[in-house]
Amino acid sequence: MFKPFNIDSKDFLSYAVVKMFSGKLDAENNLLRLYNSLLLDYEKEVRPSLRHDRPINVTFVFSLTQIIDVDERNQILTTNAWVRQHWTDYKLVWDPRNFDNLTKIHIPHEKIWKPDIILYNNTVVIIYSADSQYTKSVMSTDVIVDYLGNLLSGCTVSFRGYPYKYTKKTYVLCEMRV
Repeated sequence: MFKPFNIDSKDFLSYAVVKMFSGKLDAENNLLRLYNSLLLDYEKEVRPSLRHDRPINVTFVFSLTQIIDVDERNQILTTNAWVRQHWTDYKLVWDPRNFDNLTKIHIPHEKIWKPDIILYNNTVVIIYSADSQYTKSVMSTDVIVDYLGNLLSGCTVSFRGYPYKYTKKTYVLCEMRV
């Protein structure tokens, strides 16, 4: 038989606070457990491919956000751009049921493998790199990396015929293999 009982509001508040923090600690423990499990034997220098003779498909999206400078004399165009890379890393896969249904984790860029993609037709320096400002998400087996960076590239610029003539710039990005 059920017996009613009285509970003091202070006791109830204490119980609620303890329950709230214990839930938060469980979530943090699951996140930490997942993080450690993913990176336990992970080598960022090793290309994450099940077969060495197969390429890794990297989807690459380039979004020009700003033209910072056009140096006509030195023929240099400085731009700001968002770069998104997306690929599958079979080493970064987990069963969400084993980690309290976690389907997404953020991992610092220096901890995981990244494709070596460079601006091929650059003039002086490429400021875009994996060390630029970034956000990164790992969802199941997909890695999504976003970078914000400045690009310095050669560009034949001429203002003769302006505004009736325009200059076109093509960025050539390629994978760098060692």
